[in-house]
Amino acid sequence: MGDQVKVHKKLYKSGKMWVAAALVAGGALLAVPQSADASVGPMIFPNTHWTVGNTSVSLQQDGKYDTFQYAGSRMYLSIYNQKTYKTTGSKYINVTFSNVASRTDANGHKVYVQRGYVTVAGKKVAVYRGVTKGYNGKLVVINGQMTTTKPNIKTLSALAYKQGAYYDATDRSGQWRLNESTLTVKASAKNATIYNSYNGGVASKLTGFAGKTYRSYSYVYGKSPAVYANAVGKYYTPIAKGKWQLEAYYGLTYKTGNVYKYALVPSSKLVLKTSKTVAKESVNTTMSYMQSQAASYAKAATSMVSYVSSAVKNGEHPASYGAWADSYTSYANSLTGKNTDYTYAVSMAKKNGQNISSYTKAISASKTQTTTAVSKVKSLLANAKKYPVTIRYMYANGKSAGADVKKSLYYADRLNFTIPAKAGYFTVVKYNNQLDLSTQKNTVYFNYTKGASTMDIIYLPTTNGLYKKVDVKLPTSNGVYSRGGIGQTNNTITTVASAGSQGYLWYGATKSDAYRAEIEAETGFASVMSDAATNSYMSYTATQRSQFKSLASSASNQAKKTQSAYSSYVTSSQAAWESQYNVSSSHSSVASSSVASSASVKPSSSSSAVSSSSVTSSSVSSSSVASSSVTSSSSVASSSASDSSAVTSQWLNDLNALRAKERTPLTADMVANKNGVGSDEGKSLAALTQDAELTKWAQTRAEELAAQGSISHTNMKNGAPTWAVNGDQVDGGLFASPDYVMGSYINGPEALASWSGSTQNPISMWASELQDGSQGYGHYLTEVSPLANKVGFGYAKTANGTTIAVMEIGYHK
Repeated sequence: MGDQVKVHKKLYKSGKMWVAAALVAGGALLAVPQSADASVGPMIFPNTHWTVGNTSVSLQQDGKYDTFQYAGSRMYLSIYNQKTYKTTGSKYINVTFSNVASRTDANGHKVYVQRGYVTVAGKKVAVYRGVTKGYNGKLVVINGQMTTTKPNIKTLSALAYKQGAYYDATDRSGQWRLNESTLTVKASAKNATIYNSYNGGVASKLTGFAGKTYRSYSYVYGKSPAVYANAVGKYYTPIAKGKWQLEAYYGLTYKTGNVYKYALVPSSKLVLKTSKTVAKESVNTTMSYMQSQAASYAKAATSMVSYVSSAVKNGEHPASYGAWADSYTSYANSLTGKNTDYTYAVSMAKKNGQNISSYTKAISASKTQTTTAVSKVKSLLANAKKYPVTIRYMYANGKSAGADVKKSLYYADRLNFTIPAKAGYFTVVKYNNQLDLSTQKNTVYFNYTKGASTMDIIYLPTTNGLYKKVDVKLPTSNGVYSRGGIGQTNNTITTVASAGSQGYLWYGATKSDAYRAEIEAETGFASVMSDAATNSYMSYTATQRSQFKSLASSASNQAKKTQSAYSSYVTSSQAAWESQYNVSSSHSSVASSSVASSASVKPSSSSSAVSSSSVTSSSVSSSSVASSSVTSSSSVASSSASDSSAVTSQWLNDLNALRAKERTPLTADMVANKNGVGSDEGKSLAALTQDAELTKWAQTRAEELAAQGSISHTNMKNGAPTWAVNGDQVDGGLFASPDYVMGSYINGPEALASWSGSTQNPISMWASELQDGSQGYGHYLTEVSPLANKVGFGYAKTANGTTIAVMEIGYHK
């Protein structure tokens, strides 16, 4: 839809002049050029700026709409730190100005140079302004300018000061007067000095502008003519000692060589001559443009019908198209509304006997087509399918904690809900396999299920060791926020929040799950706090960073303690099991191996997905081996270099064979229905080359995961090359790929797998998602990423023989 919502304004810059080369839908002047200076004209506030070290200072005179250029003393001071990119110390101050020079200009007006002083960052700076008495007798700033350089009193003239008002934004009379006219410089004014706003207010003569005929820019709409004019507005200008007159001003432009010359000229120095030929050309240009605009709105609205019809048939409800459809109706109606260029063109055509019926009929027909299409869009949306959503309130044991709430929602509708508080409990929300703390105000849920769905509001007791929330008082509310995801087996949620609310939480269905969840939460929190303590892109104070570092250390130490407690728990559980079933240690080893082998019939795996708009570096999920197979003595069982090379070489060949062949195309909708992101066109892709840095990274990850005894994307940053890390986001450099489309998701850079027993091929394991769609096709889409050009593999074994495989993809020139 983005390419259908057109901004009906084209701007191009010539020198210092911005030229508006089209109509703004709903009613701007027809092709009225606006200069950078003239567009603000008398509306600017006197201002200046300077720099002290890394500090940029700006000073602007304060005032209301009707006092913008009066020479007052109240100023607005703004201080901007160029190093931290933050504005600090902004405030109103009073500056006392005194006269330091004066003269009487050629028109008999008294002009003065005034000076005041401002001290910022220990530096005292002189500020100057030129002043004179305005048309109403009040002291005004000449040309609305202040400067830190003393102006030359000899060149300071009241002639350079204009006071008045533009034509009203909805009044096109001035422009349309020019649309039927030509302008020439009076012979008597050829050598006159005029104010030129385009060269910083330096006065210049009209000699270069004489001898040319100027017409409205609109008669050659969309082009850049060599000579043209535009109506600017009415101003009071000085004519004699202490006297001013209100007159219209026009902007004159002509091209000499490759340079444009500009001047603002009062009508008293110009000859304005009406012409039917000029008027008819302006009318034709206007109506032709209106016709094209009306046709484009009709075309866009009609194309929406096709899209919405297809979406509704697919069970969706693109509600935003209803609002967009209304906007096209509004745009179409605004073309011919009151006080528009259309009405002025029709009026001028009537006055000159010009037949424009072909234009008016075509515009009317397009408006009717737009209205019909919009009605169709709304009808389709109103008849879209709705889906039942049940909100269940329950305790952790599955018992009801309140009556179910039934809702009927369109696809992509927002799901609103309430959570009644219960003493002794906190809550998590589970929806579409995603867990969130219910207290997070920025969590919004939408119904992206084409069928019945359920949201569970789960009440967790604060006294049960399986569920725990840790509140951390953070030293700032500025931007410290990160959230991990849920493991597929242990329902883990980890959260870091700002403003001193919740710090982190763990949630496990069993004691073993709870331990693993706690370790993940603590290490995740430590990682976020460590980043906040050291990153360069946030403007935290030294005190805050010190507190972040302390929190990171505390959480990291707690994670080690939890790991130790978990190892002890596993050991004691194993001993209790052996005692209960009277199994000796030697037999236990065989039994444990057998259990691990049978449990790995369906190999477990885990993948990460990075969003271009996400703050977190990955969506963390973990899949671990059975607790009975994990011991406190887990360690890496290394392989020989030759074995490793042979194995990873085969994986590389298999991966590139997969990428080279034609595959089953996956649409983004198919992936989204499996709670994933991305898409794959199924086309043959270029082979990846094995990269030494990615291989080193992958091996580092494999060895630390083997030591850990389970797979998880936590600490994915460990061992990564610098080009694979972007701030706190680990993206493998994929966002730098020339094939990356801004705003889209990427899959990768990491894919993990683990297995026990017979040898498995992780390439095939991940590719099997093509058939079953497990985990949102995340691993498979990582394998066939069109953004990558390099890959690295690593593998290691835990002490009990479980193999850990790691693949890291990336893009690097």
